Amino acid sequence: GTISTVTFGSKPFAAQRGSVTAEQVEVKVDACMGPVTMRSFATAAISTNTADNSVTVYGDPITL
Repeated sequence: GTISTVTFGSKPFAAQRGSVTAEQVEVKVDACMGPVTMRSFATAAISTNTADNSVTVYGDPITL
């Protein structure tokens, strides 16, 4: 199998807080011969003149 990342939204930080909401989202899986596992994640990336930093948080895996 392959691992695919599906982006549902992205937003540049314009203040101390930001958000992206994705509702009623569907993911289609074709020609799968075994179980499918999905896991949500969010990455925040910040870049300044002196440093670049990113952090990613993961949800629990879901087996379909």
